[in-house]
Amino acid sequence: MAKKLKNNLQLVFTVVFLFVVFSAAIPLTPISAGNTVIDNPLSYSTFEELISHILDFVTILALIIVPLIIVYAAFLYMASEGDPNKVKTAQAMIFYAIIGLILVLLSRAIISIIHGILS
Repeated sequence: MAKKLKNNLQLVFTVVFLFVVFSAAIPLTPISAGNTVIDNPLSYSTFEELISHILDFVTILALIIVPLIIVYAAFLYMASEGDPNKVKTAQAMIFYAIIGLILVLLSRAIISIIHGILS
């Protein structure tokens, strides 16, 4: 279980690192080629604004979904009738829901730390 968690954390940090690295390289401005102008379909002018709004959405979504997962896992725990496999499954669901919530809540701090290191 620890190895799986380590691999998942490495994946999350890799994705966050790539977002931060490429955030300065991708301008969200209109592109023009001769007479043709392709306007920015988004209402964000920088990649940082886009990522900030995505993080806001994911945070709100996590704050809604995680308590539901914990309640469902608690129901599974109570309905397990002492079956060790069901108890282990319910405990794992609660553990990973809390880890996921912590990562979502710390995502802004992680991104700003990586951005500070690379700047």
